[in-house]
Amino acid sequence: MRGADQGVDEQVMQAIAADPVEAERQTLALLAAVFIARERGADWAKTLLQRWFGMAAPLIEESPLYQEWMADVQARSLAQGKLEGKAEGLREGEAIGLREGEARGEVHGLVDALTLVLEARFGVLTSDLAAVLRLADPGQLRAVIAEAAVEDLSAIRARFGLSA
Repeated sequence: MRGADQGVDEQVMQAIAADPVEAERQTLALLAAVFIARERGADWAKTLLQRWFGMAAPLIEESPLYQEWMADVQARSLAQGKLEGKAEGLREGEAIGLREGEARGEVHGLVDALTLVLEARFGVLTSDLAAVLRLADPGQLRAVIAEAAVEDLSAIRARFGLSA
């Protein structure tokens, strides 16, 4: 339709309006409107649809072709959304996993360090002290490590809420 004037657009719509089958008429009119809108703008295409067929935008949505296009767009959008969501979830999961892994590694390192210091000073740790060390928070472990060289075992046990 490139180069055609608005009179030709009117003739196309008039020819389509003469089609005796309503479903075909509607589909052809919508298809013609798509091409007309591409060349002369959506407003002109809407004007022609309204003038020749009394079609408003909601009626366009009833077209099987339009519905098929929209289903296609929705399916592609959903697939794209799932891919983007999955990628974002993976990035967030990696970041969370990394932070959790670093935190666990830090605690594990602090527990190992404190265990080495305490065992060097006092021998093999009792099971209750070994267990409470694994459950302690990093700040508490750091504080005890700093004092482990000078405090006696009963004071260290007391820091973790254990009896001497």
